[in-house]
Amino acid sequence: MALFSKLCFAVFSVFLLGGCAGRSHPTVADIAKDYFHVYAQRSDFDVFMSFYGENAQFNDIIYGHHAKNKTEIANFMNWDNGEF
Repeated sequence: MALFSKLCFAVFSVFLLGGCAGRSHPTVADIAKDYFHVYAQRSDFDVFMSFYGENAQFNDIIYGHHAKNKTEIANFMNWDNGEF
């Protein structure tokens, strides 16, 4: 019985670890490339804002603006108002 338990544990472990190994995660360089591509195109504001978390903070060193969350960042960077 102990051999069967060990065998089941080994098979379960292989499947568990094998399932994680096949997934690739984007690198920071990939995310930065995508961010700057979306920013340069300025065609999909929702995709652009998807790079920011709800609690993100933003400091604009040119204008001295500080945004404390995603909503404030969106209001500051609003592409539709023509000022950004």
